[in-house]
Amino acid sequence: MMGGIMNMELKLESEIIYENNLDTDKFARMLKDPSQCYKFYWLEAILHLTKDTVEEISFDAIINEMIYGAWYRDGA
Repeated sequence: MMGGIMNMELKLESEIIYENNLDTDKFARMLKDPSQCYKFYWLEAILHLTKDTVEEISFDAIINEMIYGAWYRDGA
């Protein structure tokens, strides 16, 4: 629309309830010390799994993804 203001209303509907109870200061402190590198594989595994599914993620799935990331993804 030339010369005018376009009014668009965007609406997102979802049945997923999102709660952010993360203490970001503690989370940042946890990632600050790289001496225990498993936590980076843990975070990467969770990020990879959450982008592919909307279902609950099991502990076994996280561990399997961590192993896959450590053994296969890093070399790629």
